Amino acid sequence: MENGFFLITGTSRGIGEALAQKILEKGNMVLGVARGRSDALKSTKYHHLSFDLTDTSRISQIMKKVDEVVDHQRFDFICLVNNASAGRIRKKVAFISSGSAYTALPQESIYCGSKAGMNMFAQCVGLEQKDKEYRFEVICIGPGKVDTAMQQVARSKNREEYVWVDLAKQVYENGELQDPGKVAEKIYTILDNKYDQGQYVEVSEV
Repeated sequence: MENGFFLITGTSRGIGEALAQKILEKGNMVLGVARGRSDALKSTKYHHLSFDLTDTSRISQIMKKVDEVVDHQRFDFICLVNNASAGRIRKKVAFISSGSAYTALPQESIYCGSKAGMNMFAQCVGLEQKDKEYRFEVICIGPGKVDTAMQQVARSKNREEYVWVDLAKQVYENGELQDPGKVAEKIYTILDNKYDQGQYVEVSEV
């Protein structure tokens, strides 16, 4: 897959950063949206918008930046993470989910609930898009356990600060955490493939 345009949120570090890097290596263009900017993403095909996604009053600025980046350019594929586009070309919306959407955890009600809600949202939108003439594909991606900065911070805390510190240390010591770059490679493959509308796709399946 080449000559694609990808809008990716959270590109300052972790999975978002690794995925953006992988997509750029494949010859595609990326617009990263995050509060901070990654020092690793230096390609001329990488564009960045410093943006706090909790400020919903300014969401229109994202689409303004998209218009600015893609103006007068033709793409064979557009993939927007947590966003959408229109037209006759192939389009995809990919939500990065979590196993926490299916596993109830104490003190993680908001996180687990939001991930579970996102999965159901994707399923519903997928069904709505299924028979539309200019539909876009909708999927959820389960990355599994990844050695991100969030995991590193979790391991550094004590039990009073973070109830899951023992589990965080255990999965690290057992070698269960995946390299972000390898996960990004598999996510890229998933983005290129076609799945049922609203399907939840595990990285481990690739």
